[in-house]
Amino acid sequence: MTLNTWGNSGPYQDRWNFFLEELKMYTPDVLCLQEVFGPVLIEKIKESFSYPYILLAYEAGLVIMARFPVGEHQVLKYKTISSNEQENRQAILAKLEIKGKQLAIANTHLSWRAEDEGVRHQQVKELLQVIVDKRDTVLLAGDFNDTPGSAPIKEIEKAGYVNLLRLLYPHNENITWDNQNPFIQTHSVKFQNRQIDFLFLHKKLLTPNLVKSCDIIFNRPNPNGIYPSDHYGVLVEIKF
Repeated sequence: MTLNTWGNSGPYQDRWNFFLEELKMYTPDVLCLQEVFGPVLIEKIKESFSYPYILLAYEAGLVIMARFPVGEHQVLKYKTISSNEQENRQAILAKLEIKGKQLAIANTHLSWRAEDEGVRHQQVKELLQVIVDKRDTVLLAGDFNDTPGSAPIKEIEKAGYVNLLRLLYPHNENITWDNQNPFIQTHSVKFQNRQIDFLFLHKKLLTPNLVKSCDIIFNRPNPNGIYPSDHYGVLVEIKF
């Protein structure tokens, strides 16, 4: 599962409570979270769920929580940075031991401004180069802040990675940034409805019936109109 949690913005206590309620419906084995800048939300998750393996990069807002043993792992700090923002852009890469097999995963959050597509493109190239150097076939997760058809996403696809939402729903828009979400209306910069949150899997792993489902989640409010985040999440079920 991947979700940009929107940090502690907005009514975050109410958002977090609803997020935890919704999480009980899915109970994913692996969580890739973005915009988590401190331990409070992680401690709340640990109170209700069993995730014995946790990788943290709070300075970049990145967290991986897993029920599977974590082997080799690292934090990649992108050399390409945007002059339009102060954020620390990174990626967490890790190998999970699942039923005697290894699955390498990466969780990232790229620069966000519309004019920074070139920056995101270079950040993607840095990430892919590390993956190639390590000879890993990876599940890529995160907030890529760009849409299908953009240069950064095309670069990922050129490297052999498949957008799992598009794989299962090729004719859908698969929106994860939705202007119907009232929290988006508080932002100073406006974007169209779009998919910017992704789970990618390398085509070498795509055997028949491997991907059982892939869905957009956290895309409805509670009775008080509270959404878990300004983003929606993506959940994939993979059968090893």
